[in-house]
Amino acid sequence: MLAVAAFAAVAFVGGLSINLAYMEMVGTEQRMATDAATKAASVTLGRTQSASAARIRAKQIAATYNVAGQPFQLSDASIIFGRSMRGANGRFEFTP
Repeated sequence: MLAVAAFAAVAFVGGLSINLAYMEMVGTEQRMATDAATKAASVTLGRTQSASAARIRAKQIAATYNVAGQPFQLSDASIIFGRSMRGANGRFEFTP
């Protein structure tokens, strides 16, 4: 009986560990995709001065990355252009 309880506890902890590792991996994949899309959009915006061209490029680059086994899709609403300035507290603040 004790062996069954110990096995169940180990299986539970193992399953939880695998789930947490998967969540961390998905978060890392999403961060990589958004970082690459952001860089592509900023370079395109700098070269063309066109927000629509930058938005298209961000979507193209994001789609080349897989997040949780699926191509990462950005919507127009999730792409926000603005300005980032350092505040008095030393932290950067984004203003759309």
